[in-house]
Amino acid sequence: MKATAKREKDAKDQATFAGDFEAKFYYPTEVVEDQVTPLMDDSEYQYVLVAQAFPLAMNHFRRELQALGLDARQLPLGLQ
Repeated sequence: MKATAKREKDAKDQATFAGDFEAKFYYPTEVVEDQVTPLMDDSEYQYVLVAQAFPLAMNHFRRELQALGLDARQLPLGLQ
């Protein structure tokens, strides 16, 4: 994730921030990799995984920026 903070009065004055986030998904113990691998090629399945992970990662990213004193309220929390 990347964000750029700019001053309203001087857009040249900016800072860029980046964060890496990893999501883990747990499946029941009886599910084997051969069952899940074909699903990874399905764009709808990929979207469901991203739709679960992105809001959590974005919320964490936003809180980290706010901890630095930045106003990160305008950053989206969901998928657009």
